[in-house]
Amino acid sequence: MADDNNEPSNKEIVDLMQTICKRLDPIDSINDRLSFIEKRLDKIDLLEQRLSGMEKELNKMRISLEDRTKYTNKRVAWLEDRVESSDMRIRLLSTRIAELERQLGEVRHDVTSQSMRNNLIFTNLPEDNSSGNEAAEVTERKLRHHLISVLNFAAESAESIRFKRVHRTPDQLCNDGKIRHI
Repeated sequence: MADDNNEPSNKEIVDLMQTICKRLDPIDSINDRLSFIEKRLDKIDLLEQRLSGMEKELNKMRISLEDRTKYTNKRVAWLEDRVESSDMRIRLLSTRIAELERQLGEVRHDVTSQSMRNNLIFTNLPEDNSSGNEAAEVTERKLRHHLISVLNFAAESAESIRFKRVHRTPDQLCNDGKIRHI
């Protein structure tokens, strides 16, 4: 303090200002850092909000998946029951089909046996092989003639007999003199 009136000199004021500035520099630096930290904290708050929203969405998705899983499990259990019952029905039907096939075989055997019982077989009636195969009408005419001439049937009786089918046995034509049965 150069003067006695206690007023500071210019130099003292400049020195004081420099001292204050030096002291303020760290404060400005601290303020800058605090400002920077506040900006970072704001960003962290925004990220926290976004994460919270994502967490809610993930929970919704998890619940939805759990519901779907429960529904799918119920549906699979229902389908398994259906498959099991279908398998049982298939086994029953297979058994029934086998039984019906066995019965069909018996019926075929009975029909074959019955049709053979109703067949009459005549042998040694000459066959006309000139055309390669004797016509059914010719074979029937020969049979009726045989009934009258050889077996001594009355002509009216022989003519009144109704044959379902008159034919030669299905053996190959015999050119060596053998005659097929009627």
